[in-house]
Amino acid sequence: PASAKKPPQASKKRALEVSAEDRKLLAAAKKKQATKKAKEEAKEDGWHCSEELIELYEKDAIWQHLRDLTTDFLKGICMDHNIPRTGAKYKLIPLIIRHVEEGVLRKECATDGGTRGSVAKSFAKGALTFKGARALFVKLVKEFATLPDAAERMESVFGAARGMDYHVHAAITGNDAKQYNGSRGEAGLDMQRAIARALYEAL
Repeated sequence: PASAKKPPQASKKRALEVSAEDRKLLAAAKKKQATKKAKEEAKEDGWHCSEELIELYEKDAIWQHLRDLTTDFLKGICMDHNIPRTGAKYKLIPLIIRHVEEGVLRKECATDGGTRGSVAKSFAKGALTFKGARALFVKLVKEFATLPDAAERMESVFGAARGMDYHVHAAITGNDAKQYNGSRGEAGLDMQRAIARALYEAL
């Protein structure tokens, strides 16, 4: 009708301006995400742990071995493995141990292979915190519960349990153990129960 009002041109222009700004923000977010992914992939490609340290850990001899080394030697190990190397000897040893434990997990994942190894390896990331690992575990267990094949479901949950167990062990034996082992918090103990429950339900 002739009496119908046309939308203000200013509003159209403003809408176009907002859309253009949104596109810029989206492009910036994608670029940031791509950069982050590239850094993570580069870090993953450069990750390593010496077989000697892994063997010492498997023989339950690594603590004594590291305690017998000088601080400078420990810093050299940290530098070779891209581990933060500032601090006293008592701070460096737990960092190295944590790295070696991740190496043991990665070795197990490579040996197991298949679904179990692949799922467990998703937890083998030094930057993954206990809280992040817990969220990942809960998410994966929910997803795996919907798998129709019983064998695949079991292997998947076993992999998630192994990966989460690594983080629980690191938490209850690390520098902040009291927050997880029942002294000042029970997050570690709670996760042990959650792992056991997930395994039971997968059987």
